[in-house]
Amino acid sequence: MSAKGQVFSSDFFVGLTIFLIGLSILIIFWNYTNYRIQAKRAIEDLSRLALSISNVFFIEGEPKYWSPENVVILGFSNEERLNWTKINYMKGIGYEKIREMLGCPYFFQLRLINATNDFLIFNLTKEVSNAEFIAKAERYGILNSSIVRIEVIVWR
Repeated sequence: MSAKGQVFSSDFFVGLTIFLIGLSILIIFWNYTNYRIQAKRAIEDLSRLALSISNVFFIEGEPKYWSPENVVILGFSNEERLNWTKINYMKGIGYEKIREMLGCPYFFQLRLINATNDFLIFNLTKEVSNAEFIAKAERYGILNSSIVRIEVIVWR
């Protein structure tokens, strides 16, 4: 019998294999948990942004009766009601300029739908596919003496 230790025995390889499998499972679990935390944080950020953008429908803007040529701050209401003229001005301002004025770094969609959900009154969006995260804010307002649903959808 030899007095030397047997370093490379089958027990060592079995132990090393079990250790590496456990380490791999731990790394996979860590990455998955980290992704879930980042996804939840991203969705919460997008939800806050969508709600913030939806507030633009309830302020008057600057100046009070602005037009596409002189708008400083966007706002789509006057006297506690949505102003149809200002909403139509959005088409003249353009998607990218509105996005810049709202301070939105992501893509968004603004929609006005009648209260019975059967008619789309207004829609401003840019068609983009492959959204990773999406958030939606839904509010209600009064337009031309009828209740409308305001939807703001933000995605990245």
